Amino acid sequence: MQLKRVAEAKLPTPWGDFLMVGFEELATGHDHVALVYGDISGHTPVLARVHSECLTGDALFSLRCDCGFQLEAALTQIAEEGPWYFALSPSGRS
Repeated sequence: MQLKRVAEAKLPTPWGDFLMVGFEELATGHDHVALVYGDISGHTPVLARVHSECLTGDALFSLRCDCGFQLEAALTQIAEEGPWYFALSPSGRS
């Protein structure tokens, strides 16, 4: 998969300050988002997580799934352990 970096912004959250980076998948045009917490540029291993996007679960905490609760738990762990690379991937669900 080839990605093109298309945008970035500082993202303050209750869990800390992240760098949000937007990517475009060149073959399909699909958008991807990464949240970076801390300095990941060195030689120290960095923890990583891939999270499938789920609008109703992530944004609205729908009880039909546990996606929002998984996201909240991941952000809490990131804040405690950083640095992290956290990728949000489209899943086809909504």
